[in-house]
Amino acid sequence: MEPLSEGDAAEQATRAQQIIAITSHFLSGQEPGVVGSVLADLMAMYLVSHQIPTDPMNEHDMRTTLLAHWCETVWKLVAINERGDATKQ
Repeated sequence: MEPLSEGDAAEQATRAQQIIAITSHFLSGQEPGVVGSVLADLMAMYLVSHQIPTDPMNEHDMRTTLLAHWCETVWKLVAINERGDATKQ
């Protein structure tokens, strides 16, 4: 997978923020178990979209790596959200 150009990265970030705003509205006030279930299912859909049909073992390794990177990103976002970073809003 090639790195995104600066313009593509900015466009992707904008689209992500728009989706987050919509999704946050629906998840706001829900019990943590409901929110966790939604996020787990979304992550499962993301992982399933990454396939290597001819090599299930490498597919599993790839998905494991993707999940690890996702967890690292989540922890970075936890720190940003705890600070109430205005640039994230």
